[in-house]
Amino acid sequence: MTKSPELTDICNVSSCTLGTDPEAQKEYAILARTDQPQHPVLTALGGPEWFDSPKDTYKLQQRYRKRCTGCGLREMQKELLRCSGCERTYFCSKKCQRESWRSHKSGCERIREELNKIESVQQVDPLKAQQARDWMARSTMPNTTEAYINALGLHRDPSRAFTHIVLSRLEYIPSATVTDPRDRFQVVVCGVFRIVDVKKEIRALVGADPGEILRTNEGIRDDTTDAFDRDRVPLPLVSIEYGKGIPPRFSRHLIEFMALCGCEYNPEWRKLLNCTCPPGSLKLKSGAKDVEYDFSDSVVPLDL
Repeated sequence: MTKSPELTDICNVSSCTLGTDPEAQKEYAILARTDQPQHPVLTALGGPEWFDSPKDTYKLQQRYRKRCTGCGLREMQKELLRCSGCERTYFCSKKCQRESWRSHKSGCERIREELNKIESVQQVDPLKAQQARDWMARSTMPNTTEAYINALGLHRDPSRAFTHIVLSRLEYIPSATVTDPRDRFQVVVCGVFRIVDVKKEIRALVGADPGEILRTNEGIRDDTTDAFDRDRVPLPLVSIEYGKGIPPRFSRHLIEFMALCGCEYNPEWRKLLNCTCPPGSLKLKSGAKDVEYDFSDSVVPLDL
């Protein structure tokens, strides 16, 4: 039986962005407490002045995402411990880690294997190793959600989340001046396609079965038919990112319907990907049509 890795203490510093996230609002209330001494997290952020202009940076997003994998507690509520195996997952206690180990084990071992490979590559090709680390950062915490929501046109038709996919070709541009490792990957071209129209490309890029992708999405949609809280209805945001020397990555990121209410449609969403050089349209050799503006087959299956 594999023993769970030791837990490593981490500094209890966190942040959140307010927006429409009720969890974020609760955490702001905790930070802004007046009946007790100033919260140590707020002190670490620079004091009450931080509320006037909270910065949405990579490091702050990292802190905001940290929560106990077992019970869901965030850093605002309890000091968290980091798994020394994958160095990506957090727990509030050894008890929560033990109880979550069965479900965490496979992912932990996979990430540890990737980290070991990066350490080996570091000895012979530091630049390639840095690219791999940056790719892991982008993979574990993507910063494309808002752009892809707009690309898919979910504001107009949320049902497209179940039937469409965003394909993006990237280029890695190493730069010591770019502090957010995810931004070292520039989206060169991207497009929105019906999953049924790009089956060949999906299989070639990530070896996934397009039919299974659709069936999984259907399962998510079926589970929402009995949802009593419309704001919590999950929508699958499906995408594939790839590029020369970049391992293709398939992603299905679940967002809540509430996320669509928090921002208006942005027709210049490409600038959210690359503000200085927005990506162009992706042209596929198969001739599959980019359907970003084609809503002719739209069917809204949910009362959204």
